[in-house]
Amino acid sequence: MSFPVYHLRPAEAARRPIIVSVPHAGTDVPEEVAQTLRPDILHKLPDTDWFVPELYAFCPSLGIPMIQARLSRYVVDLNRPMEGPALYTDHRRQTDAMPLTTFDGVELYELAQRPDAAERERRGHLYYQPYHAALQDLIHEAHKNFKHVLLFDAHSIRRSVPSLAPDPFADMIVGDRDGGSADKALSDALLRVLKQSPFQIAHNQPFKGGQITRAYGMPEKRVHAIQLEMSQDVYMNDARTRLDPKKCAQVQKVLTDAFLELSTVLEALP
Repeated sequence: MSFPVYHLRPAEAARRPIIVSVPHAGTDVPEEVAQTLRPDILHKLPDTDWFVPELYAFCPSLGIPMIQARLSRYVVDLNRPMEGPALYTDHRRQTDAMPLTTFDGVELYELAQRPDAAERERRGHLYYQPYHAALQDLIHEAHKNFKHVLLFDAHSIRRSVPSLAPDPFADMIVGDRDGGSADKALSDALLRVLKQSPFQIAHNQPFKGGQITRAYGMPEKRVHAIQLEMSQDVYMNDARTRLDPKKCAQVQKVLTDAFLELSTVLEALP
């Protein structure tokens, strides 16, 4: 059964060498998957990156296309490897491309309903591969006009998730796989702009970037990837039920400045 996997918003102004990816804000769940998830999980979808597409909705007007997942990360997590090594080697809780628990360790399925190997393969084919194929197409298309391209992976998270890190997160966390996924000039430019803002900024702690950053960040091939994680109370109301207009406007101003600076640096790279 086919199901819309992503929504693509093309650039609406002169194109910039940046692509924004939003892999964890989706809330759609195909019926055949919904029937297997626990009802309380299906109702709340607790680890969703709420309202990130709305926060970054200005990007197309800057000439930056944006691709956003439509499916919940509980259907398939587009920012986890389908196979191969885990993202981190420390003791934090880690979920994979077909998660079985929430960040807090709550089971998504009754035991008998957990996806088996055939179901994992089916979801990979129908839901995982199309998003990544679209990312590859966007990168290829951008390279027709620009020597260097930046894939900017946009995320958000609760301020505190003890199973992932013992301390509350910074307002914004830049991840570049310890410098391996992007030219240092790009990371430095982003950090410089963000640190001029009122927000608390961290670099690769505790998030270095997920599978999207790891898979596509190849500076030697002139493809750079940076993840920006953001605590949700930075742009949402205290109850985390909606965007806060004043907070949102402040964040969007900072992000706009960052994208303009990143564009300049990208075009200056040899």
